[in-house]
Amino acid sequence: RLTFHDFSGKPTVELDWILVRGFSVDRFGTLDDAPGGVLPSDHFPVQAELRFPAAAAP
Repeated sequence: RLTFHDFSGKPTVELDWILVRGFSVDRFGTLDDAPGGVLPSDHFPVQAELRFPAAAAP
């Protein structure tokens, strides 16, 4: 996903990543909220919902 927008609100570069190993990724995305019409950063935050692997039976 494109995340860098240089405060324009229109992302142009895929720059931010979440790298994982040993988890399942249930979903992921970027947050493009602008509270009060103000972008808090020049990058949109990236979020992911991860699932721990099932424990092995003893």
